[in-house]
Amino acid sequence: MVPTRKYELYHDESKEGGFHHGILFIPEDKRDKIIQCLKLIRTAHKVNKDINIKYAGCFGKKKIGPMVRSNLALFSHAIQSKCKSTPLYNITEREKHTGEFKCFHELTDSFDCRFGLLRIEDNFKGFGSKTYKEKVELTMKFLVKGCCHAMFDENHPIEIVKAYFDGDEHHGDDIDINAIFKTDFRKYIMISDKLKVDSRHIKQRKDDTLLVMNLIDNVVGGFRSLLNRESDKTNILAPLKEIYQRISQKKIFANKNGRWYKSICFSELIVENGNIEFVNICRDKTQLKLL
Repeated sequence: MVPTRKYELYHDESKEGGFHHGILFIPEDKRDKIIQCLKLIRTAHKVNKDINIKYAGCFGKKKIGPMVRSNLALFSHAIQSKCKSTPLYNITEREKHTGEFKCFHELTDSFDCRFGLLRIEDNFKGFGSKTYKEKVELTMKFLVKGCCHAMFDENHPIEIVKAYFDGDEHHGDDIDINAIFKTDFRKYIMISDKLKVDSRHIKQRKDDTLLVMNLIDNVVGGFRSLLNRESDKTNILAPLKEIYQRISQKKIFANKNGRWYKSICFSELIVENGNIEFVNICRDKTQLKLL
């Protein structure tokens, strides 16, 4: 029997240019290594590990922009299904002048992380009388279920043991876990009976979870910028661009030998005449059957 691997989920959202849900799946046995890498990145860029680093406003900031780029490079490595080494850089002015760049760390571990993004372009305007909280939880359920069914299988069964959210005050009430996780999952997806939930707001996080919540914030913001064709003059989004190109070319689920095969899922939801539909957002059509 194939052993079931325990995963933790980290969720963040962005409301610019549409509502964007983002979920990062991290194996429980790889969480500490991810945090270690995030601390190393902060040290290399001389950024205190206790500071909340958001994607919004990172452009043009001498330390923060390059640090976010390193976070995105860690992400692009962490979701690889076929692991290749990834160098991390903090390029100095001298290196720019000489053209000789030295990495401060080379990522070689396989992390087996997964990522899913769902965009609701009209920010829930078509959802009628549902409360804002109900809209958020319903669409989050669609994303969780779609990601689980698309990116895992009988040979890679998982159990979700913990979920992290960036606060719930803005939803108007506590997060209803049953509204998100109580659904008909396939047999290779299990939700722990003792599922733990950490919904502390980012400003309340004084521990290592701040680093991971900042990572998911940076990733969701970066992909949102690419989807909305926002300017990237300082090339902060460079680590995401090859992934985004493969998503655009529908290669993620088609190329079994690809570096990010079945490791990232993009979709878009619209409401037409009261009916929920999933439309193409650089997304393989076969995934429509998985939601």
